[in-house]
Amino acid sequence: MISSNRGVWPAWLWMFILSLLLGWLPLIGPAIAGFVGGLQAGAVGAALIAAIIPSLLVAAFIFLLSTVLALPILGVLAGMGIFVILLVGTLPLLAGAWIGGVVAERRQTDGERRPAIAEQPRCPSCGERVADTDTVCPNCGATLVGG
Repeated sequence: MISSNRGVWPAWLWMFILSLLLGWLPLIGPAIAGFVGGLQAGAVGAALIAAIIPSLLVAAFIFLLSTVLALPILGVLAGMGIFVILLVGTLPLLAGAWIGGVVAERRQTDGERRPAIAEQPRCPSCGERVADTDTVCPNCGATLVGG
């Protein structure tokens, strides 16, 4: 199940905030931020997109600024150069995002295989969860019909 707080933008926000907070940890800080963002994204593709968004935004800003202030060809070259530099600098973030996305996808598929807690039988008297094989509720002692 994917809740409404998952996706590219919430993942990007988590990565951004954690990257700022953990920036003092070289390599491992961005990797942790990427992992948490990947879990928040819920999928590998969304996690990688969320990790690349900051580099794209900065490169687009540099491109526009260079195009306005200089020749258009210099703006394209500057924007592409900055994007490549930022992308190489975010490799730990990308790696963490990929791992977090894989873990999130695996959690989703494992969750589909396991029965939800709400599907487990409950005692009609007290509402406590009971096993399928119980004949008496371990909590209140009431006799269970299906046991």
